[in-house]
Amino acid sequence: MSGPLRALLWWPGVAFVLVLVDPDNVAWTIAVAGVALVALGFLVPVVARKLRPVATAAATRINQAAPTMEIDMPTMEIPAVDPANRAA
Repeated sequence: MSGPLRALLWWPGVAFVLVLVDPDNVAWTIAVAGVALVALGFLVPVVARKLRPVATAAATRINQAAPTMEIDMPTMEIPAVDPANRAA
């Protein structure tokens, strides 16, 4: 589903809130809200695509510079339980 259509899914909720907030100017505010949501639907994916390579490059740089450390945990032996001395 495209960004503008996904943004328009918010329109009924936004329209409901606008009716509650300002019942006198409902028609034009709902229309403006729809246009704003469609614009956001177009702009958000474009901005996300522009920022994604920068964020990925920065994350790769950080991951490559981070030191790593391995720890070998000591092994433990669990003693055998004698069934005759076992508490009930």
